[in-house]
This record gives sequence, structure tokens and C-alpha cells, in this order.
Amino acid sequence: MYISTIKENEYRERIVETEAYLSKKANVGNFRSFDGAELAYEYYLTNPCRSSIIIIHGFTEFAKKYREMCWYFLNSGHNVFVFDQRGHGLSHRDVSPLQLTHVDRFSDYADDLKEFIDKVVSPASGDLPLFIYSHSMGGAITLDFIERNPGRIAKAVLSAPMLCPVTRGLPRKVLRKIVETQAEKDGWRARFKYSGEFNPAPEFERTSDISRARFDYHMQSRLAEERYQTSAATNRWMYEALSLIDTVGAKRNVSEISAEILVFSAEKDKVVRNRPQRIFASWLPKGRHIFIKGAKHNLHSSSDEILQQYINDILEFFSN
Repeated sequence: MYISTIKENEYRERIVETEAYLSKKANVGNFRSFDGAELAYEYYLTNPCRSSIIIIHGFTEFAKKYREMCWYFLNSGHNVFVFDQRGHGLSHRDVSPLQLTHVDRFSDYADDLKEFIDKVVSPASGDLPLFIYSHSMGGAITLDFIERNPGRIAKAVLSAPMLCPVTRGLPRKVLRKIVETQAEKDGWRARFKYSGEFNPAPEFERTSDISRARFDYHMQSRLAEERYQTSAATNRWMYEALSLIDTVGAKRNVSEISAEILVFSAEKDKVVRNRPQRIFASWLPKGRHIFIKGAKHNLHSSSDEILQQYINDILEFFSN
């Protein structure tokens, strides 16, 4: 299936039109997760419909950032569901300030996803097959959910999945020990001392985006809403993230996955490591790996040529 993506030089006008269109079809609300936390969601239905696609966003992101992806999926004949992860966007926060995000166990995210499917997605979409499109942290959440809930998801896209974060030259196990030491001093819910703070005027060339128009538009959303300014992790979140390759990315778990998985890696990714993604994809019983030259971590915010091929590959995967 082919759908023409929004071009860089017309993005500002087209995304405003797209959001106006989506607002007329949106179903919005909150659902209560396994521990009572209220998480914000939105979803869009179409008829006739091929499947229901759940979008799982990445660290420091929020559902609103994925309206463009919602539009592509919806206009390709899929229902679309997305929610703000705990500690992000308009959803429940375990710690303050709002820039800081925390999770006691990484598996809490997958448990949230299960509640979202049971309480929102399944009642709205019935017996349609369930697909997932995920980015970065969302890819690790998706993998964790699929491993612990076999048979629930038929297909999943893991876009630059956070299986092994880039650790700036420090061995992962050394950095994990540093986190433990800091947690003993400051507590697990304290800010990890090397976490960044929200920067209202970042240098675009140093970001994980290629599309300047998309970056500027989403930055305006962040500047207008303090709850979209999540930018730092607690000690516990960082410890959990550094442990993912030993848990959700372990070969003993991956080899049992029945879902079809498409993994994207970006050549110029400075957030997560590519090699573990390639190895992981080779272990999958029904997996495919696509390496995109010239791309940065945020593949959904790429140049026109890269984005068009990226969207085509995703839609072809979901349609076949």
C-alpha cells in the first residue's frame, strides 16, 4: 500500500489541516491502570477497517506528537489507538517535577499496555487483529508485552527500539553500578545526575530529528504545555533501561515470539545502539530488519525521501 507523506515544505499548513480532521474523529479519555494510575488516551476509528494499530511512544514523548502517524494509519484503513505512558504527557506522574519521569519496574509499562488493550482497544475494535507501531522506549515496552502476553499481538513495528541505550563510552554494567551508587545516596526516585533538563531553545543540528518543520512544530507543543516537557529520568528508570538487553532482549525470550516483527535501525542513531537491534532481529522466528542509511533516531521526523520509504515499508508490512 502507498500513501503520500506530508512534504517538508508544506508541513506547517498540512499538519494543521490534519489535526483539524483528526479532532472531528477523536475519542479521548482516561483509563485506570493496574495500580490505579489514570492514563490519557485518544483513538480514531474507520470503516471499513483492516486492523487496530496501537502506537507506543518513546521516552519524553506524548500521544499528540504522533498525530501525523495516526493520519497515515487511519487513511490506510486501520483504527488507531495511542496513550500517554505513565510519567509522560497528560498521564499520571509518580514523581515531581513534571520534567522528571519514573517507573518502579519497566514491566509497569507493559502492564499499562495490557490494561489499555483490555479496557479501551478491545471494546472499541472487537475481534480485529491487533498491531503495534512503536518507537525507541516504546519498542522495548512492546517487546516486553509480547513476550509476556503471547498471541495478543499479530504484528509489531519496532522503530529504533531501546534495547541497549548509548552510554557515551562507559560500559553498560559500569554505568549501572554508578546508578546504584547514586540511588543509595539520593534514593531511587531522585533525578539521575546525568539526565538532561528541558531546553526551550535546543540546537536543531544536535537533535535526533532531520525534519526541521516537524521538530519546530512539536517544540511549540512542548513550550505551550508544561506536561509535554518531560526530559529527565530518575535513578530507577535509568537502572531499568540499562537492564533491558538482559531481560526483554534476551535470546531465551525472543526465540519464543510468535508475532511478526519489523525492526528499523537508523544509521546515525546516537540514542540507542544498532548492533543489538540487528542481532535481536536475527533471533526472531518471524522477524525482518531494515537499516536506513542517513536516518537519525527519530525516524518519524525524517527527510522527505527517507520518511516516504519508511511509511511505505510500515504500511506494506501491516497490509500483507
